[in-house]
Amino acid sequence: MSFSLNWIQNNPSEELDSNDDYADLEDILSQTFDFQHASSSISSDALNNDPQSPQALQDSHITNDELVSLPIRELNKRLRSLPKVEVQSIRKRGRSLKNRGYATSCRQRGVALKESLLTQNQHLKQEIRETKAMLSNAIKDRDTYKTKYEQLRQPLVTSC
Repeated sequence: MSFSLNWIQNNPSEELDSNDDYADLEDILSQTFDFQHASSSISSDALNNDPQSPQALQDSHITNDELVSLPIRELNKRLRSLPKVEVQSIRKRGRSLKNRGYATSCRQRGVALKESLLTQNQHLKQEIRETKAMLSNAIKDRDTYKTKYEQLRQPLVTSC
């Protein structure tokens, strides 16, 4: 009994949505396996010994989280018993998931940087407003003292 992910990729009625991160893959595989298992006359012992059997494929199923976080050596160990086509498909899925993660973290860094710059800009604008207010008060005080000086100076100049 041979099975590969090509069936899913080539079957137009079972297309996977790229946004669901292959979440339905396990459901599709289990439905397919249940149907094939019920209709075949192969014993369960023979199924468990076949590396491409539904049971073997379900046991070797790698979740998206595992695929992203597993070290390469561990991933290679898990992929040894799988057919080449499935290994390529899993590796491609892993690259896609990692690229999505990198893109997400890049976007998050960009958003965080933008928010940081906006906060810093608002702080600097507030500082400018406060400095302008202090300058305005200093100019008013200077003008007040200047007029008082002129008022005090007038009688002295006229009396001399």
